[in-house]
Amino acid sequence: MKKPSKEVKMFMLAESFRVAVEVLTAHWSARRKVVYLQPIWINQALTCELYLKCLVSIKTKIVPKHHRLHELFDQLPKADRAILVNNYKTLCKADLNHEQFFRDNTRIKDDLRSVLEGGAEVFSRIRYSYEGIGTDVLLVYFPLPIMAIRKTILDCQPDYPSKLSA
Repeated sequence: MKKPSKEVKMFMLAESFRVAVEVLTAHWSARRKVVYLQPIWINQALTCELYLKCLVSIKTKIVPKHHRLHELFDQLPKADRAILVNNYKTLCKADLNHEQFFRDNTRIKDDLRSVLEGGAEVFSRIRYSYEGIGTDVLLVYFPLPIMAIRKTILDCQPDYPSKLSA
């Protein structure tokens, strides 16, 4: 039996964090307890990072070592960034919450790279929040970037296992 590639392993790990987000979001939606929000944001950031690293590795054969989401996006070839941005814009048009989020949060620009840049510090901000670091950076709308990156991967790698669900 053939060993799965690093890209498949990254993809499956991202899938597991995506499912964790689904489970936590379901609990948060039912209870509306703030205690679920930070784990949701952390898992969304990790999901986004792993999907981006997977896509960068598929397209460039380089596995990035850093965690900055917008810089991972920048590592994609220009044509692949354009495909990803188009997938994101398509999802934005169909999402009922997207427009309202950006109307309510005018400090965040409504484009994929800006959303990724805004989310780049989610992990460290939450991880060190006990030190009094502000959480304003957490105003990030992760669901659509995650879905857009995942779609971009599956469009170019349709044989990837993608049946995980909560």
